[in-house]
Amino acid sequence: MKIYKLHTPENGISCIYSDNNKLDCLNFRRHYWKNMDDSKPFENWEPLHFYTNSSINKRKKVYNILHHNVIFVIVDEKSKKVMEEKFSDCIQFLEVINDDDLSNKYYLLNPFRSIDALDIDKSECDLVLNSRIPSSIYKYVFKNDVDYYPIFKLKYEGAVYNFIMYATDEFKDFIESNGITGLVFEELYDFNG
Repeated sequence: MKIYKLHTPENGISCIYSDNNKLDCLNFRRHYWKNMDDSKPFENWEPLHFYTNSSINKRKKVYNILHHNVIFVIVDEKSKKVMEEKFSDCIQFLEVINDDDLSNKYYLLNPFRSIDALDIDKSECDLVLNSRIPSSIYKYVFKNDVDYYPIFKLKYEGAVYNFIMYATDEFKDFIESNGITGLVFEELYDFNG
């Protein structure tokens, strides 16, 4: 099995929070952080508004998964239906409104499962001052004795410490075999070698 870090391509459409939101990005994180630490879906969701900056989409290609920010990505209706059927035990889809495109439906992809899977002692990383919480990771080493979800966030000592999404071969293969575009899978670790 391999573990991947998920990215969205830089030439995709960037999604930006709209002023129509009741929660700004910082308050959004504070509001839902406990759910992330507890590996629970978000509750009492009010749809977020966003608009797009398509000027950086140099190829004018349409992606199923759009770049949002360091917290989440936005997916189209097709992607939601396909992924939700297979991964409902670890992914939540939250309605968002594209102020530039009110005729189509979009969703935040929230991989709500988080696991303590990083072997801090064997990985190469910088730690937050006076703690063992990683701030930057240069070489990942994952634990063998962990049950991995197909898509997840990392936590350490019971708390999610960043918003990076990670995935296994199962998730990568599913995305590629269903023709869902917009995600880049950066291989971080191979348990076989």
